Amino acid sequence: MTGAGEEQAAAVALANYGARLAEQGDPAEAETALRRAGRLLPGHPLIAYNLGRALARQDRVEEAAECFRSAVILAPDLAPAWNNLGNCCKELMRLDESLVCHGRALALAPDDAPVRFNRALTLLLAGRAAEGWSEYEWRHPALGQAPAPEPVWDGTPGPLLVEAEGGLGDAIHFLRYASEAARRGAKVILLVPPALMRLAAVLPGVTVADRSGPRPAAARHAWLMSLPRLLGLGLEPPGGGAPYLVPPADAVEQWRRRLGEGRKVALCWAGNPRFDNDARRSLPFALLAPLLELDGMSFHSVQVGPRAGDGAGCPGLNDLSPHLTDLAETAAALAAMDLVISVDTAVAHLAGAIGVPCWLLLPFSPDWRWGAAGERTPLYDSLLLFRQDRRGDWAGVMDRVKAALETGP
Repeated sequence: MTGAGEEQAAAVALANYGARLAEQGDPAEAETALRRAGRLLPGHPLIAYNLGRALARQDRVEEAAECFRSAVILAPDLAPAWNNLGNCCKELMRLDESLVCHGRALALAPDDAPVRFNRALTLLLAGRAAEGWSEYEWRHPALGQAPAPEPVWDGTPGPLLVEAEGGLGDAIHFLRYASEAARRGAKVILLVPPALMRLAAVLPGVTVADRSGPRPAAARHAWLMSLPRLLGLGLEPPGGGAPYLVPPADAVEQWRRRLGEGRKVALCWAGNPRFDNDARRSLPFALLAPLLELDGMSFHSVQVGPRAGDGAGCPGLNDLSPHLTDLAETAAALAAMDLVISVDTAVAHLAGAIGVPCWLLLPFSPDWRWGAAGERTPLYDSLLLFRQDRRGDWAGVMDRVKAALETGP
């Protein structure tokens, strides 16, 4: 083998090794291998593409975008590179460019479910509901979800099994659509996670069942997050942003007695770590700590899950997590607060659903439902949105939150 041939073989081996490292969850080592491969074999589209993936997994989105851009210049028919470039553009809030990129990917691979799903997320974030809801149906094949055994609901009256999906925040957001389906004549049986059973039981026109139990019989089926499309609705929910859930009155009264008088603020700083975008939506507890120094108010942690202990032993923080046994109990605790400050997780949806004032802390590229701009949302009248001005800039968000708290919620 000639020297040039040996270099090419070494480059290919390094490129393959780097791609495997990226898949195995070691993006930093993958980057090292792929950069060496790129020096040995410059101008290779797959090396540029895989380097972009390694950089994206380190949240170096602008650098990743440049790699994907190089890849599509070198190989315009490389659909995965167009898809990943579209994803990077969405993270950078270049939504029009993101849609162009996903459009190029779809022209090359029209039945690629992840591309269609990614495009849906950008369409919905951009406020393009009709197109977005249609493309959003690709989430199930994109996420490897099997179809339901029952036929899809066609809008006719009769027994309808509506099945919650996604996280608890998704379920809370979309519950009101089940009531709208009932209002239009469906006899709705709503499958929800056990943690939501007690709270969802107050929904009008809906029979609630445990998703983890035996599957009820029904003539038709609808995924909960497909109801806006099936009902022909836009992004604004039925009933607008008014409250639609009611916590147990006796539990609310107990919480009010337990927490006492004065201005009470609930804090939640992290979501479910299994969620793909959790690292961007959650924030370090240390950034919340300066709030605890403010006078004239008490602070209460409603953080549950693996990060509930982040504030353990912190003076001025009352940990309520041991008492939050389900979402009805959490809703009752929130109803006893004057204000909730939360990242994008179920707590914020719960506060909005029961009408408690909530300041929602959002990353630069938020989840589609919060829209691309603005301090208010049509989803919940009681929410005020605090958005990052730059990617990763939680410190700036918390400076604004602290200043707002000092002048009163």
